[in-house]
Amino acid sequence: MNYIHGLIHPTPFTDDLNSTRATKTLLFIILASFISVDLIFSKKNDFDLNLKRIFIFLTIIVISSYLYALGRSDGPHIKNSFGYPLILIFIYISYNFLLIISNREKYLTYFISLLFVITTISSFKIDYQNLITFKERFISYVYQSDEFFLNSKEFDLVSELKPQINDFKCIQLLSNDAALYYLLRKKSCTKYYYVWNSSSKNIQKKFINELKNTKIIIEGGKKNNWDVPLEKKLFLIYDELNQKFTFSKQINDWKVFLR
Repeated sequence: MNYIHGLIHPTPFTDDLNSTRATKTLLFIILASFISVDLIFSKKNDFDLNLKRIFIFLTIIVISSYLYALGRSDGPHIKNSFGYPLILIFIYISYNFLLIISNREKYLTYFISLLFVITTISSFKIDYQNLITFKERFISYVYQSDEFFLNSKEFDLVSELKPQINDFKCIQLLSNDAALYYLLRKKSCTKYYYVWNSSSKNIQKKFINELKNTKIIIEGGKKNNWDVPLEKKLFLIYDELNQKFTFSKQINDWKVFLR
């Protein structure tokens, strides 16, 4: 996936795009790692064994989660990895804070702890009505019809195409809209149901070999402005499409091809 979807990671402490965010995240990961290493070799009894294990586990999560950002090194993916070291460091500081005040008067300890909890909870925007009605809303959401989740173009496609493909055992997409298999209630003719990551020449040749029994291909759909168009990425498969299949119809952003 890194070869298909990867971006060059911004160099820390430079003017590269997202460098500041990456630098901040990496520094927090290093700090979180130092905390765990210090706890492992510490001879103090302030942290019991189970708590140390939790910190070691969190550190593994902290480091592993950044592999996500190394694969796709843009702002949102780097940002998604920042929460884990933040959680570890927050727990560490909070625990040490509670240790300090626990040595003081009992009621002062309770008061400060309660104030700390209230402050933390109040910092989150929580709609308590949503908590109360969660079950009803969840059931309502689950039992919504397919059409509820579709825009007008998608609805037109499914409505028009679904009755016309009853006689086909399977369909093949040349589209990133993989949900169409579910919406049309048809299985994929090949194992390459999500073609976005099928771009190497070797995989494309295997893809073409599996297309032998395919009678219908649906092409097009949503365009990703951050990615290479499928017709350029899957150039061997599109050559096969043009040679072995005939254009049948166009429904909004999708084209239907028949063998």
